[in-house]
Amino acid sequence: APSTSTTIASTSTTIQSTTSQDCANAVCDEGWFRTVRGNPGQPLCMRLFYHDTSSYYDAELFCYNVQQAFLTGPDSDTEYTEIMNQARNNPDVVTNMTSRMYE
Repeated sequence: APSTSTTIASTSTTIQSTTSQDCANAVCDEGWFRTVRGNPGQPLCMRLFYHDTSSYYDAELFCYNVQQAFLTGPDSDTEYTEIMNQARNNPDVVTNMTSRMYE
């Protein structure tokens, strides 16, 4: 079987939403979970998935083109812990994780 390696860049990303009201009222699709990102916090629907791209830029394109979502990383250890806690408490997030090839 081919080997797969995953590189995670330490990157801080700021998302500016032009439809914050729509975002605030959004209902997350099945398999996605709601979280708040940034300062001030903006509600976003997030999903855990992995990719086999070699850079943050490629991964960002993967997310935008294939998933129509934003690739973000935790801003702090506390936020990372909270995201992981949400994942553990939302079985759909883990159950519906998928591997997708970026082409």
